[in-house]
Amino acid sequence: MLELREIECLITLSEQLHFGRTGSKLRISQSRVSRLLRDAEQKVGGQLFERSSRHVRMTALGKLLIDRLWPLHEGLNDACADAVALSRGTAGTARLGFTGAAGGGYAARLIRSARAYAPARTERPRVP
Repeated sequence: MLELREIECLITLSEQLHFGRTGSKLRISQSRVSRLLRDAEQKVGGQLFERSSRHVRMTALGKLLIDRLWPLHEGLNDACADAVALSRGTAGTARLGFTGAAGGGYAARLIRSARAYAPARTERPRVP
């Protein structure tokens, strides 16, 4: 079974296709990226990335695994973000309505404040 750190490394490497940039993004060393990939490949039983001194490419096995892991990883991140929002009291939906031009200024300031308080959890208003 793959560990979360290995999954994060595989997904990031599939996006970056570069060991140095993957390490920088994950705040780990390039050699740690190599070890995590090697460990994951041993667990899976096959090569996930073709690598040389000039390029990094996903293998068919790597693409299959990443395609299956990516939505699960996103779901895990969403679940954690939802739990944090709930613990902060920022979960749920707030609807704002106003009439007239004068209300627009107040609404705009309120929306900016809400985005500053919980930027990851606010959506752009939809205009009917």
